[in-house]
Amino acid sequence: MIVNLKSALITSIGIVPLFAVITNLSHAQSAHSQILFVNATLQDSSETNDKKYVMENEGCSVPHITHDPTWDVFQYSAKLNPCLQNQHPLIKKNKTHIWISNRNSSYNRALDNPNFKCCYTILQLHSIKKRDKSSSLRNCMYFKNTILAKNEFIRITCSYKTSVIYDEKFVFAVKKPFTRQRPNPFPSLSNQSAYNVVILGLSSISRLKFHRTMKDTSNFAKNQGAIELFGYNKVADNTYQNVIPTIVGMSAEQLSRTCWPNTLATLDHCPYIWERFKDSGYYTVLAEDTTEDGIFKTNHSHFSANPTDYYFHPFTNKTNLNRNQQQSDCMGDEYYYLVALNYIRDLMSILSPSKLFALFWESSISRKKNNFPNSLDTDYTRFLQNLNSRGFLNETFIFVLSDRGMKHGDIRLTNRHGKSEERLRRLEERLPVASILVPPSFGEKYPLAYENLKTNSRRLSTAYDVHETLIDLINLSAISNEELIERTRTHYTKKKGISLFLPIPGNRTCRSAGIKKQWCACTDYKTKTRLVPRIYKKMNKVVTPKKLKMKRRMRNISTENFVSVNHT
Repeated sequence: MIVNLKSALITSIGIVPLFAVITNLSHAQSAHSQILFVNATLQDSSETNDKKYVMENEGCSVPHITHDPTWDVFQYSAKLNPCLQNQHPLIKKNKTHIWISNRNSSYNRALDNPNFKCCYTILQLHSIKKRDKSSSLRNCMYFKNTILAKNEFIRITCSYKTSVIYDEKFVFAVKKPFTRQRPNPFPSLSNQSAYNVVILGLSSISRLKFHRTMKDTSNFAKNQGAIELFGYNKVADNTYQNVIPTIVGMSAEQLSRTCWPNTLATLDHCPYIWERFKDSGYYTVLAEDTTEDGIFKTNHSHFSANPTDYYFHPFTNKTNLNRNQQQSDCMGDEYYYLVALNYIRDLMSILSPSKLFALFWESSISRKKNNFPNSLDTDYTRFLQNLNSRGFLNETFIFVLSDRGMKHGDIRLTNRHGKSEERLRRLEERLPVASILVPPSFGEKYPLAYENLKTNSRRLSTAYDVHETLIDLINLSAISNEELIERTRTHYTKKKGISLFLPIPGNRTCRSAGIKKQWCACTDYKTKTRLVPRIYKKMNKVVTPKKLKMKRRMRNISTENFVSVNHT
């Protein structure tokens, strides 16, 4: 149905009453169409170019949005609450040791006093069948100056006389023996020249917002040849529902039916992607920087045992206890997201040459305000630069992904001087960032897979496709030129998830990709272009008196162009 056809101007021999056109065309649209406005000039689809659309295909097109100066207000750096103790903390650390710092003047008098003591406690997850909300403290080991950190999660407590003057937790990258929980079903895969796989998740970051607020990270990725998915569309509403297809290949509803027969069931027995990597000889990591807004916060269930070799959740849960709101994003003198980033960085070093699959999902900062990701930019750029300087980008696939755009905030809810707010709102919310840093050697070893990946950057894609891509990275023989050619002869395009190493068809629509109508960001411009002759005929039929022999002609229509959601 056509609604709100405003600002239309018809230039003809006579004045044309538009209300008649709107009335008579009320059923001209497809049952699957919904009208929104785009501040652009209506033109034939053959005249469109990259400036008009960032992606234009038969099944799905996404409009290009030019820079609007009114957005500049969102680019200014947000002011995060500073972490306490960040000037001269009493306890300092590096990758292997912890020591008492004498630079903290607040404690100088106490440091040499025999009544001043510090102790090291192992912080450990409870045994299997205990909920991961629980953790335990082992016996405290006292130290005077420096102590070697032999454990992954520890707690340092310092006291003076009878008062506790320091109490903080720390995390260290500690190499663990590689163990399998089940026999390797793919024994030949462990010997392949595999790539590390790291997923850097950023909650509530649209593609447009990523470029606005994390410019340094975006530019670094671009300079490294990252492949951006311009048609990456969210598939559901919240974080959990949008991430589950990436890590399981199912919708959240399917997963509930498969894994949770009752309310007492835990998260342990679902087919997570990290288990497939584990079976193929990878160390696995699952880390989130918050327990309040993470992937699994909306679900009542928990893991009864560590789902991965390195699991960050019980640590963040323990360290978040009894923190005030001002310091909820901090672990001592560092933000949680930075602690987790450094954790991933150090694990890659200490586990090399073994291969690593890591999923780190950041939510503590990015989803709070539109411009808060600006505060993440420097640290994420440094993280990538560090991996690059040590050669890890030569052997690592890095997926920079988000679940969705901002649902709440100024850009989504406020009409910026009446300029195409609906267009921006829709694209911001439905098109999360998805950018893939590909190792330089990949294109040489797997040229067809690489070319398909580049082509698919301008195709409609989803988290289901990322899941299939991850599966292919486990078994690299599946993406050899010969194997890909053979796979294209099958009916793979009918699947909801298509590996990004296979050619995604240009006529793919939201429906075939498993995207519900309300989340579809595709626009179908051509349908609207074909309507113009019909509009012309309707208008002449309404406004031309039967006895009038004069033939009227419509010379031009200029509007706030309307396009519709394409969900067929």
